[in-house]
Amino acid sequence: MDGTDPGAHPTSEGRRVGLFWIDEPGAYVGAPAQQERASQVLLTDEGVQVRGARTASVPWEDVQACRVNHPPVRSGGLLLETALNWAGSVLSTMPLHPLEMTVMVQRAKREDLYVVVDGAVLWGYPAQEAVLSQRLLDRIASGEVPFSVMSLWYRRAGRGKLSRSEREGLLRSWLDA
Repeated sequence: MDGTDPGAHPTSEGRRVGLFWIDEPGAYVGAPAQQERASQVLLTDEGVQVRGARTASVPWEDVQACRVNHPPVRSGGLLLETALNWAGSVLSTMPLHPLEMTVMVQRAKREDLYVVVDGAVLWGYPAQEAVLSQRLLDRIASGEVPFSVMSLWYRRAGRGKLSRSEREGLLRSWLDA
């Protein structure tokens, strides 16, 4: 296997890199919503856009932290962490489906947002991509790395699937930006 993953939403024109589905409007954490009222978190040059049952637009200067809780991660061919998350789904901030994950957006002077979004992979994310993605999300939220590294890359690179090594290489290069 070449390390490419089928996307959970293969009809979308975007590209998956780590926990992100990058498309023309920005980078979705997880996958873009496939139903009008479904929840999604979209990172843009301006900030974080939350859509679904709850909506919010949070400019980057008001984002104190952004975390992905319990991403579905591959573990030795099994989705061990996902299974544990699913078993513990009685907790309110945990996903109810193994391929969902919770995104937390901590805002300055306002309550935190918790949004359950769909993952963009069918079998779970490679562990290293999940770790690198979270580091990148931390650095973007803190202002150490501009979100534009992702949006500019997409505008230049366009569509198509990437191998695991290509995705990890991109995440590492964005962390060094």
